[in-house]
Amino acid sequence: MDANLKFVTLDLGPYGKQNDGGVFRNAALYQSLETRSLQFPEDTVLPLSEITLPHIFVGDEVYPLTTYIMKPYSRRTLDRSKAIFNYRLSRARHVVECFFGISASKWRIMDKSIETKLDTGVEIVNCIALLHNIIIDVEGLHGFPSIDCSSLDANGGTQFKKC
Repeated sequence: MDANLKFVTLDLGPYGKQNDGGVFRNAALYQSLETRSLQFPEDTVLPLSEITLPHIFVGDEVYPLTTYIMKPYSRRTLDRSKAIFNYRLSRARHVVECFFGISASKWRIMDKSIETKLDTGVEIVNCIALLHNIIIDVEGLHGFPSIDCSSLDANGGTQFKKC
């Protein structure tokens, strides 16, 4: 998911009840990142500065800390500056979580478990992702139900509220 709420990559598989970090370690994207076979954008100079930074993925605490994944500090070692960093990092992760609220509002099948064969469920989710990107290309985010994606709960999680 990019900053415009569009899918960039999608990897669906029979991962069962693994946590997000375990699912990620089994994903083709992870393998591509680890073997450096993924074409990654070049480092970019920040606007109005001379600071050059790499492109990275933002994950939560269950993801591995790597040169391409930024994750929050452990809650056990938080001082004020680390807490501020964690809050700002959670705002970046918030973009992806917001998509799931939008998706469940647009396509009600995403609001609960999809009770079909695994292959059919994968096709359904792939089609929804494709339709999602097409709608954003054609209509922008105006084609989606209005969702307040700006609030975070006390733990840094997202609270979805229809406007």
